[in-house]
Amino acid sequence: MKTDYIAVIISAIIFLTVFSCENQDKMGHGIIPESDYAAVTVTDTVEVEAFTEYDDTLYAAYKNYMTAGIISDPVFGQTETSFAIKFSNTSYGQYKEGAVVDSVVLSLGLDTTSQRFYGDSLSNFKLQVFPVVKVMNQTERFYQNTDFEDYYDKTPVGEVEFLPSQIKNRLTIKLDNSYGEKIIKAAADTTFDENICGLYFKAAEDNNSNTVTRFYYNSRTSDFYYNVYYHAEGDTASSDVLYSLSATDININLAKHDYTGTELESIDTVNQAQYVYLQGLTGTKIRLKFPNVKALLPNDGSYFSLIRAQLIVPLSDTSVSYEDKFQAMPYLYCTGKTSDGTDLYFNELYDRDYYGNVTNYHGFGITSEHCYSINMTGRIQNLLDIYTAGKEPAYKIYLFPSNRVSDFTRSVINSPVNKENPMRLVVEYLKYER
Repeated sequence: MKTDYIAVIISAIIFLTVFSCENQDKMGHGIIPESDYAAVTVTDTVEVEAFTEYDDTLYAAYKNYMTAGIISDPVFGQTETSFAIKFSNTSYGQYKEGAVVDSVVLSLGLDTTSQRFYGDSLSNFKLQVFPVVKVMNQTERFYQNTDFEDYYDKTPVGEVEFLPSQIKNRLTIKLDNSYGEKIIKAAADTTFDENICGLYFKAAEDNNSNTVTRFYYNSRTSDFYYNVYYHAEGDTASSDVLYSLSATDININLAKHDYTGTELESIDTVNQAQYVYLQGLTGTKIRLKFPNVKALLPNDGSYFSLIRAQLIVPLSDTSVSYEDKFQAMPYLYCTGKTSDGTDLYFNELYDRDYYGNVTNYHGFGITSEHCYSINMTGRIQNLLDIYTAGKEPAYKIYLFPSNRVSDFTRSVINSPVNKENPMRLVVEYLKYER
C-alpha cells in the first residue's frame, strides 16, 4: 500500500511538470486518506471535439485601443478596420471675436507598450480622416460590425502617409482649414455638439499597404486631440483652442471580414475539420465538446477522484509559415455560454478580491512546445458532477481571443482530428476501492 502511495506522488509530480499551465490546486486528491488508496494514478486521453464558429457581435465603444487598416492573407481573407472619435472642448478655450483659422493639427497616440502595427510595416500606409456628420449618441449601442456609412461625410478633411516601422509614439495629421472654420462657427452659435460630431479614421481607397495600425488612448495623458490655431485682428501670434477625447467622449472600433476563398467562408459546425481558427475583431471563436467525459465515471462500484485535466491546443504549422504576416495570439481565454446565449465565466478561472469583485481572469499562453496548455480541471469536474446527478450540461464551452475588440493577432489550431498533432484532453485520476 505504501509503495502504491509513493507511485501516486511520483506520477502526479511528473504530470504536473509536463502539463501545468496555471497554478491551480488539484481537485479531490488531498481529501483521500492514505489508508484508502488501492490503485495507482491513471493517466488517460479523453476525446475532444472542436468547431470553428463566427464570433458574436461585440459592443465596441469606449475602448483604449483603436485600429485602422486593411490586411489580406490566404488564411483569414481580408479584414478592414476603422474607428470614430468624438472630441470635446476639454480646455474650455474660447475664440476671440473675428477669429480666422490658421491651421488645425490633429495628434493621435500609438500603442507603444505592445505591437503597434500588424502586417507589412515597410510600405507606406495612407490614412484618411473624415468628418462625422451624425451624432454618435452615447446611449446608443455601437457594435464592431456597425454599418457606419451614414455617419460620415465621404470627403476627407485630412490625410497622412507614413511607414509603420518608423512611427514611434505619435502620429500628426494636418486637417483642412475649412474644418476649423466650421468649428469656430459652431462654437460661436453654441451648436458644436450637434454639428461637430467627431472624426472617422480609415485606410484610403488607394492605400497599397497590407497593414493595420493600432492606436492607444491613455485617458490620463489625452493622447488623442487636435488644436485649432487662429488669429484675430491685431494679433501678432496665433492662439489656439484644444479639443480632445475625454473619458466621457465616445469612440468606436469598427471591423469587417471578407472570408471569400478561404476555409472560413462557409464554416462547418457539425463535421470537424483538420484546423480550427481563432480571430479577434468579431472574427471567430472555437466551440469545444467533451462527449466521452462521462465514461470516466466507474460503473464497477469503485471510487473515482479527478486530479488534473489539461487541454493541449497545438498551433498548426500554418501559424509558423505565415508568422511574418500575422502573429498567433499570445493568450486565449476559456469561457462559456448558457443555453440562452448568455456569457458564462467559469469561477475557477477568476481572481476575486475581498468583496467578491473580479480582479483578474486567467488567460492561457503559448508554451515552448508551440501550443496552448489549458487547465480544464474545474470544468471537467463540473461536467462529471452534472452527469453524476443524471443531468446534461446547460452551457457550451468556448475558446475566445484574449482581446476580441482590438487585438489583431490570430491563431490557426490543430483540431482533434488532425493526424499529426491533435488537440487532446489529458486527464489524471485515481480509481480506488475501500
